[in-house]
Amino acid sequence: MASSAISRELGMRLLCSPGSSSIFVRAASVAFGLGFPFYLSFKALEKKCQEDQEQWLVYWSVYACFNLVEKFTDKLISWFPFYHHAKLAFLMWLQLPNNYGVKYLYFNYVRHFLVKHQARLDRIVDASRNDMNNFVTAHHREIQAIGNVVHKFVMSAYRTVEETVRFTLYTPSDRSLPEDDPCEGHA
Repeated sequence: MASSAISRELGMRLLCSPGSSSIFVRAASVAFGLGFPFYLSFKALEKKCQEDQEQWLVYWSVYACFNLVEKFTDKLISWFPFYHHAKLAFLMWLQLPNNYGVKYLYFNYVRHFLVKHQARLDRIVDASRNDMNNFVTAHHREIQAIGNVVHKFVMSAYRTVEETVRFTLYTPSDRSLPEDDPCEGHA
């Protein structure tokens, strides 16, 4: 219990100090902004619960708008003291069940903007999709070749990581080693 309290205290100090904690606050922002919603979206899809799926579609719509705005303003505002702390608080507020800030932003701002500009946005999206389809059609072979190279690289990296994990998790004295363990014979 004491170590748990110390860990909590240390975590709060790292998150709340303005100086060197930027990396910790950024990591927490990724966890709250992307990690948790990613996993909870997966759960909503697996449960096939319409209400949960709608909740996370709304979240991702608002998050995408926030991300677009942030991409264009980040260099201007990221130097403000506690910017990353405010971003973390904002991302947490979006997901709070009592307020569900994302619903407020979606139904009061994002939805109104999208409805107002829907015709223009539809034209942009349709033209972009048409251009992408033309590009893919014209460069199908090159894209297929790149896809094959990327697939081989990813599979090779995956096997390397898997072997490394298996190597570090199992010792030669383990009796429950799988048949094809890379540690076998390294006594």
